[in-house]
Amino acid sequence: MSAEPNRALVVFAHGQGLVLCYSGDEHVRQFISDSGGSNDTFDTETCGVDFENPGDGVFIVDMKLVDDGPGDWPGSREVAIQFSNARKATKEEWSNHCDDLWPWEIAK
Repeated sequence: MSAEPNRALVVFAHGQGLVLCYSGDEHVRQFISDSGGSNDTFDTETCGVDFENPGDGVFIVDMKLVDDGPGDWPGSREVAIQFSNARKATKEEWSNHCDDLWPWEIAK
């Protein structure tokens, strides 16, 4: 299997986001785990996600770690998860999720 994309299926409502599922490289997964998320889901507030509110709905987003400023120790830097390229999930992507597949996985 090829490397999984840093991507998430997110429900946004009232300016808050709940990630229903996500895939990511080891750094993204470790950051989410260290921030209070699980291997399956997390909420944007708990994990301190940086995102532009796309409005209410179900979206597919790309994720990446970004510099979040100076850290607690001299010379260290903090990081945060950032969502980008938010787009509404399609019916097929939602159906994939309901069938326990990655939403972005192409059905065969």
